[in-house]
Amino acid sequence: MIEKYTIYSNAKVSTYANIIGKKDGKWIIETIILPIELYDVIEVGLTNEMIINVDYKDNKNIIRPSNECTNAIEDLMSLRTVNKGVDIHIQKNIPIASGLGGESTNIVSILYCLNLLLKLNIDIVKLMDLCYKYGNDTLFFTYNHPAYMVSKKIYPIPIISKKVPYLCLLINPDIHFSTHKTKYILSKNFNICNDTLNIGNYLQVWGTLNLDDINNSLMNFIKKNDIPEYEKAFIISEEIYEVSGYRPIFTGSGPFLFLFVDERLKQIVSSYCEKKYLEYYVAKLL
Repeated sequence: MIEKYTIYSNAKVSTYANIIGKKDGKWIIETIILPIELYDVIEVGLTNEMIINVDYKDNKNIIRPSNECTNAIEDLMSLRTVNKGVDIHIQKNIPIASGLGGESTNIVSILYCLNLLLKLNIDIVKLMDLCYKYGNDTLFFTYNHPAYMVSKKIYPIPIISKKVPYLCLLINPDIHFSTHKTKYILSKNFNICNDTLNIGNYLQVWGTLNLDDINNSLMNFIKKNDIPEYEKAFIISEEIYEVSGYRPIFTGSGPFLFLFVDERLKQIVSSYCEKKYLEYYVAKLL
């Protein structure tokens, strides 16, 4: 090992996600994405050996290879002549296969870091195109600010995270998928919505910073019975609604649920999770 660096990659939540069409066999999804303060810790090492190693430690402290990160690094290095190898270790704090963008944010953070450390001088547009190869979430993390996204386009939105007085409470419904979970979920037949999001109305909701309005504006395209394996999550969502008056939704393709909370609502929902032995996380908007 000749050089070692530590970087951090944050998670995200999708406060709005809707399917508005299909093209080339892929769903066209419009979404509002907000970055949150939940981080993986990434140790990046540059070596004299011409090898690429990327692994992560999961929540059971088992070390596993990160094939997608390795593939992305290989794509990056193929654009230039590189005379160094990389040895990367990821401490996963963002839950795996949760809909919070953990793998995507790792890819973007690592590629941007290596572009600088290895002095590859790959321009931002090329780097974004490379990231997009690995999905919509990776494209979002190249921007990493509140944004409206549809297809391959990012539109900044004026939600000032520091002014939002609420926390994001994330609930793990204890539903486990393989690493191909997202492709499996998005291969399902979902209803296409012909109405696109009225951004002006949506931003008015966030302009008032009213907790009722914000939580009532949360929307996800996955509906009950769309994915039988998610039945448990829908039950949890309904039970939380019964005790709190707020119904958490999936973030992205799930299976994690979330909603925004003040101190009173945080107490109610966290107490429910503890009674049900459900893991939960609380994070600020970034």
